[in-house]
Amino acid sequence: MGRPRILYHSLVQSGQLGASPIKTGLATAALKDGAGSAEMQIAGAYTGQTDKEFCVEIDSVHNGAGIGQATFRWSDDGGETWQAIGRVTSSSPVLLGDGLYVYWIEGEDDDFVSGDAWYFKALVPFGPNKAAVWDRDERFRSGGVAGSIRLTWDSEVNIAKTRITESGDTRTTENDGTRITEGE
Repeated sequence: MGRPRILYHSLVQSGQLGASPIKTGLATAALKDGAGSAEMQIAGAYTGQTDKEFCVEIDSVHNGAGIGQATFRWSDDGGETWQAIGRVTSSSPVLLGDGLYVYWIEGEDDDFVSGDAWYFKALVPFGPNKAAVWDRDERFRSGGVAGSIRLTWDSEVNIAKTRITESGDTRTTENDGTRITEGE
């Protein structure tokens, strides 16, 4: 068959392409709890395998209340345990772990007050813990669909059409002339 090509003229040499079953996650915006005026930003792509709740807290302002003077600690379990203590705040990204960085932007007044805290979640939208339901009897139901839902798909062999209608506690499924009503 020859060597694979992308868009015909681009010859793919050995070792140029790689595949990973892991899709990077994402981090939510940080929620601040405190009186300091600095704003914390999150950078990077979350590479962890499970959802985590991060807490970044100012643990000391003894050397000053500005960026580069105050220190912080951080946790990836919502503040139950601390991963690092006494890290210096910075306007450049500081690695927390699992691909996530934080940095601060100066505010109007004192940037930090001891105890200022920021909370955010790192989420894995895909992966083995999100895609599989191990209970074969698990059923997923909508929480009150008004009207009807029409699902249509084509295949090489035949065309199947399914119509599902829900009204109150009654669900009607029509599939190629077969009608099933549940909940009456």
